[in-house]
Amino acid sequence: MTAHVGDFGLARFLVSPDILPSQSITSTGGIKGSVGYIPPEYGMGGQPSVEGDVYSYGILLLELFTGVSPTDERLIDGMNLHKHVQMACPEQIMDIIDNKLFSGADVEANTCESENVSGCILSVIQCRLLCSKELPKERISIKDVVRQLNPAWTKLPPS
Repeated sequence: MTAHVGDFGLARFLVSPDILPSQSITSTGGIKGSVGYIPPEYGMGGQPSVEGDVYSYGILLLELFTGVSPTDERLIDGMNLHKHVQMACPEQIMDIIDNKLFSGADVEANTCESENVSGCILSVIQCRLLCSKELPKERISIKDVVRQLNPAWTKLPPS
């Protein structure tokens, strides 16, 4: 099974011929996007950008790997998903990874395989942390994301 994420970019006008104008989802001003996934600069009047999409992508993947939503009620007092994951890296990273990722797999039975999976997950998480940096100029480019992740996939055992 291969997962695909499509159209997780900037908010767009969603109008369909069979939907009444009052039912369409639009935004003509202010912040555009989903709370928790929009980059901090959008809240300060920043313009939509590729760097903003990279931020959203990073947050989405951090959520996928941890099972924690960026709007989770446990993230309080200035804590956000990026900080939550960053605090666990690298020593406690496996403690915050969603156990559902390993359902049906006996990763602990094979120490070598377990180390490979842990290494792969750490590589992916560290890359996602670079995507979700607070300042746009500190974020990794999407091309660099691909370059960093290609070696991570070789650490995984064949399925």
